[in-house]
Amino acid sequence: MRNLLFIGDSHLGSVRRAWDDRPASLRDTEASFFALPAKLIGQAKCSPSGFGVSHLIEEDEPTVTLAKQINGTADVSLDHIDAVVRVGPIIQTGKIFPVLARFSIDGIQEVPGLHAMSSDAFISFCYSIAETNPLLTPWGGPDVAHFVIPRPRQSEDAIREMPQLVRNDDLRARFAAGDLLGRVHGLIDQAYQQIAEQQGHTIVWQAEATFGASGLTKREFSKGSKGLLGVEHAKTDFFHMNVEYGALVLNELSQRLEQHKTTLTTLEHA
Repeated sequence: MRNLLFIGDSHLGSVRRAWDDRPASLRDTEASFFALPAKLIGQAKCSPSGFGVSHLIEEDEPTVTLAKQINGTADVSLDHIDAVVRVGPIIQTGKIFPVLARFSIDGIQEVPGLHAMSSDAFISFCYSIAETNPLLTPWGGPDVAHFVIPRPRQSEDAIREMPQLVRNDDLRARFAAGDLLGRVHGLIDQAYQQIAEQQGHTIVWQAEATFGASGLTKREFSKGSKGLLGVEHAKTDFFHMNVEYGALVLNELSQRLEQHKTTLTTLEHA
């Protein structure tokens, strides 16, 4: 029997809704969930009573009330947990858009008339973004394994429907015409993977089956997504995913958990 604690923002919703129909490999696993909107989840912390926001009862009662509405409790117990799963950390791809707008990059995007940049320099820049924008926040709870499920890539419709997402018209056209944005995401993902291996936590990457031709998430996975209180998101929400996406996340998590178990068994017998 494994006991997981899922902590996250609104992106935890699709995973939580998929949990009851989780894959067979997770049927012997118990889970507890604690979620708050992104602007509030950073206020939650570990305490003798568990992980949550009960410490805010006097200074921010509305947040405590919202936590109870979403989770049924202000604090979730840390007793007997085997791993923490963080859901919703941001891969900071947007920080690289200004570079892509200004530079022609060997083997990545070669655009006449732009300044030249080597692929090595670009990859180093991707690593610096990952290094200065960690996925894990400080943890004061039990010393257990940590898994990270990053925020999903936005739906493919976002490039066309949200011009404010990519303000440079030429760059937006290049994103819409091919898989450039997906390849750039891949480079930054590689940088985060290197850091995760160095720091000893496990990233649960978005399933390849969810990506469209652009490298962004297929629009079918954003349709019918719901907020933490069960209200369906607007059709113009290209960032939250539905329960079908959550089911694929759990499949990926199951594989990472098994790999982690195998690694621990190997180390114990070394």
